[in-house]
Amino acid sequence: MLVERTPGAFYLKSKAFLHFHEDPSGIYADVKLDSTKFTRMRVTSAHEQANFVKSVRRCLCPGKATNASSGRHAA
Repeated sequence: MLVERTPGAFYLKSKAFLHFHEDPSGIYADVKLDSTKFTRMRVTSAHEQANFVKSVRRCLCPGKATNASSGRHAA
């Protein structure tokens, strides 16, 4: 389960997993998709946000297929 310990900083168990930040070129998320190092993803547009959510779901629920058009898990 993800826990937001400070605004925009999320932990998975006791380890930092995700944080958001903004710079002049847009909004970014740094996320540990491989459980070891942060990967920076741009999340400014709706398309970028959808890709980000899909990547995080794949990381947190690796055995479940996701229906990309609805965001629901396939049975």
